[in-house]
Amino acid sequence: MNLFSGGVRADWTISDKDRLTLEAQGYHGGFPNQASGYASPTSGLVPILDSATVQGGHFLSRWSHTFSENASFDVLGFCDWNDRQSFAAEARTTCDVELQDNWRVRPRHLLVWGASLWTSGARVYESFTFNALPQHQRTNIAGIFAQYEFSVIPDRLRLIAGSKLDHNTYTGMEIQPQIRGVWTPFPAHTFWAAVSRAVRTPGRHETSVRYALTQLPGPMPTFLMSEGNPGLKSEALRAYEIGYRFNPSTRVSMDGTIFYNHYDNLTNVNLLNPLSVAGPPVVHQNPTFIEIPVPWQNIGSGQTHGAEFYLKVVPLQRWELSGSVTELRGNSVNDNDTLNLPIANTTKHQFNLQSRLNLTSRLSFDSGLYHYGGIAGYHFAGIPAQDVATHNRLDIGVSFRPRKQFAFSVWGRDVTANDHWETRPFLFTTTGSGTGPMMVFKLTWENAGND
Repeated sequence: MNLFSGGVRADWTISDKDRLTLEAQGYHGGFPNQASGYASPTSGLVPILDSATVQGGHFLSRWSHTFSENASFDVLGFCDWNDRQSFAAEARTTCDVELQDNWRVRPRHLLVWGASLWTSGARVYESFTFNALPQHQRTNIAGIFAQYEFSVIPDRLRLIAGSKLDHNTYTGMEIQPQIRGVWTPFPAHTFWAAVSRAVRTPGRHETSVRYALTQLPGPMPTFLMSEGNPGLKSEALRAYEIGYRFNPSTRVSMDGTIFYNHYDNLTNVNLLNPLSVAGPPVVHQNPTFIEIPVPWQNIGSGQTHGAEFYLKVVPLQRWELSGSVTELRGNSVNDNDTLNLPIANTTKHQFNLQSRLNLTSRLSFDSGLYHYGGIAGYHFAGIPAQDVATHNRLDIGVSFRPRKQFAFSVWGRDVTANDHWETRPFLFTTTGSGTGPMMVFKLTWENAGND
């Protein structure tokens, strides 16, 4: 992977009550990409691209105003654009505006509320295998949110409840509530539990994209095509979480969490028995081929469950160590020859160890070891997919700060590895992404003035 990026950020304290942040960044690069598809009705299944080009950037601004010690207000504006030139890709521009008001009604009561407006427009790069109608489409989400926190017993027991209410282009109104309790019986021990609901609205590839899944035998080129379904419901998640934190001193901190997630209305394409839901065949001319459309559907439910553990230790004043472990299990409609395979495309085992050592006041040395469990292979429309090997990644870096305002960093990422695939494919497409050793150079200059 080759990626070049640069950015600038400015923070101003305009007055005792006002702060302003401006940030901008741009990037350009490329990475290996694995894809197979049909270049034409008569080409058969062929490799389409073996590399991808990406470029983009973003601009962010944030204004924070403090009315009093009990009230404040934030306004955030954000725009992002990206252009990925590869198989089944798009050029997209996204903008978001958020308003948030924080009001401590009484010493034990805190109300946070606000509103947001998000809009995103994309133009799809089309081919015989992958095309969209319309080619350019805009998606909008407008919402409001509120959260109330009540300190039942100050510094011991808190209850937090809130909800988001959004209206989106695809499914209309969606509600996403959450309730959380936090209990600290002793200063070093904290327990929490939470129940929440979230939704994933259908993506464009599920509502308006036509995709050539496989070619069927016959005298005339005949293709099974996934077809967008504008009538899809949102996938719904009910999440349950219990956690514990042990923080005996400023040098030791430990977190443990177990979770269970239940999903409804999982979106998929039925390839086990596609003709049972397929629409009538469509005969195309110039070029001549037959299309058998198979719509995306809300097929079934599923669940994931797992645990996470995090530990941070500061053995010396200048040395910090941390590590985490994540274990994930679950099941869903992940049968062979179904199109959307979120569980099958996710590693079950992950852990990392990180070290940060300040050798001097100006020089620091960082390192990290990351382990990713392998992803088993499966078949998609008769084509082998995934079969990604277990991988251990080693990162090392040095940061030098000759002056307070100036810093230079050099990072080596995955320094012991050869080129390898991280995933193939991911979710609905048959594209994959590969990576290998990388060098990262970062130059930072900070102006401490308030001008």
